[in-house]
Amino acid sequence: MELELRRTWHDSNCTIGELFIDGGALRECYILEPPVREIEGLPVVKWKVPEHTAVPRGRYKLIRRFSPRHRKIVPWLTDISDFDDVEIHSGNTAIDTKGCLLPGMDKGDDAVFRSVAAFKSLDAKIAGAIESGEQVFITIS
Repeated sequence: MELELRRTWHDSNCTIGELFIDGGALRECYILEPPVREIEGLPVVKWKVPEHTAVPRGRYKLIRRFSPRHRKIVPWLTDISDFDDVEIHSGNTAIDTKGCLLPGMDKGDDAVFRSVAAFKSLDAKIAGAIESGEQVFITIS
């Protein structure tokens, strides 16, 4: 399974994008992240603000594992240079992200809404793919 996150809007508070699955034309959900701070050509340590920075553009493998913070199994992005514990979980604003990706069915100013419903739908699709033996990747652009 291939997920594609197309970042479409950002300001100093957050970044919002649209998530698509397997090249589909229909948006699966919106994704809210912390602000993009990436400066191409500079090492992550020069621009990263811990828990307040969107992950760099790129392609990452997703796994599912237990989140101590959320006390349940959630999707995790792996192998992100100088980033740890980047999850996909529900939440509404940049305060809720802690550096993670928050799905939402609707978006507003610096927020996503109906996040629990969006998370449940997305997580079920990711879990189904992994349980059937597929690898799951997300490309962030």
